[in-house]
Amino acid sequence: VRSVSIPLSQIAFKPFFHKVGRRKAMIIAIASLGALVSMKDAKIYEIRLAVGSVAPRPIRLRELESELTGKAVTQSLIEEAKVAATNAVSPIDDVRASADYRREVIGELVARVLRNAVQG
Repeated sequence: VRSVSIPLSQIAFKPFFHKVGRRKAMIIAIASLGALVSMKDAKIYEIRLAVGSVAPRPIRLRELESELTGKAVTQSLIEEAKVAATNAVSPIDDVRASADYRREVIGELVARVLRNAVQG
């Protein structure tokens, strides 16, 4: 391979990354969320959500992405997204955190991304 060309998106995305861990220096996260959000006319134009440490490998929340696309971010939508996110992951219990705690954290991180996306 001599080169790889990746076209730039014509959509203006806002990037977000949140990691929850016992210490900032700890490499292994209890849970993490990376997101790209594009807003248009006060609605979610496009959104991408990827979570880590809540499944055997990082996963995209594609079903939730589809549910959120085209909708205005309201408190009701944020609450629905939190529930959907917690139901979409299958974390394990380990020494770092319980599965229930990881699910709760992912829901809160999704809510944080949605709130931040509408704030500008």
